[in-house]
Amino acid sequence: MLEIRLKIGLNFIISLLKKNNMTIPISIIIPTYNEEKNLPACLEAIDNWSNDIHIIDSNSTDKTKEIAKKHCVNFITYKNKQIWPKKRQWAIDNLTIKYDWILLLDADEILTNNIKNEIEESIKDKKYNGFELLFRLEFLGRQLKFAYPGLYKTMLFRKGFGSYERLIKTEYSKNELPIETHEHFIVEGKTKKLKSSIIHRNVNDIHDYIRKHNHYSDWNAEVILNPIELKLKPSLFGNQAARRRFIKSKFENFLLFPLLVFVYFYFLRLGLLDGRAGFYYSGLQAIQTFHINAKVYEKINK
Repeated sequence: MLEIRLKIGLNFIISLLKKNNMTIPISIIIPTYNEEKNLPACLEAIDNWSNDIHIIDSNSTDKTKEIAKKHCVNFITYKNKQIWPKKRQWAIDNLTIKYDWILLLDADEILTNNIKNEIEESIKDKKYNGFELLFRLEFLGRQLKFAYPGLYKTMLFRKGFGSYERLIKTEYSKNELPIETHEHFIVEGKTKKLKSSIIHRNVNDIHDYIRKHNHYSDWNAEVILNPIELKLKPSLFGNQAARRRFIKSKFENFLLFPLLVFVYFYFLRLGLLDGRAGFYYSGLQAIQTFHINAKVYEKINK
């Protein structure tokens, strides 16, 4: 009996060691700029899961590079600032990517065991060229369940079967960083939504949140003023991203649109049930919209 138990225990330990050292055929790209607080949790979640991780850095001045080197990832300093293609598209086009599947992550996004297991099984299905991943937001130390119930983004795709859309006609050079938002990766072929979620946990403070979103509002104002025909068309009956674009296209020129944004997040989506975190998140979303509209008005009336 003792011998059998020892054998079972030994087999369990061996299987556990094998599992911890298994990697999957996925290449991961992570853009960074001063992410020393967020990056460790992101990389710890994918250590021994992928052996082809690339960090594309915009000349960080903190310990981002040192953290990346500790995790033995490929660290590249991005030298193509403010010029299309954006950082992720540049990485897709120019890096030596080891595998056929590419996963795009931000430094404040953490893969859970559930989503890793689901990804491992999903990429075996040859019917799909891309997968939409569900991101759940932790804000001010609380996971938002109502104000931000989850956002689907196509961040896992088969290499060579898609690219990022371009949102403006001109090269954009105002920001100190190559920051763009609301662009989507367009996959050629069939895609599927995965059930498990990725944790979006930014541990930086509100000051940093506001600073970063000031850049985001610059970019969004530029997109409104220099539009280009979008690959992902606004549609009330399309996917989640298309519906969001449809709503924005109908209301973003309305003077009181920021107020509607707050009402939408806090009352209609029941963000009030997320406590103070839900209130502040809803308010910051409204302020972000207010900044975009004010910057558009400023540029038009110069």
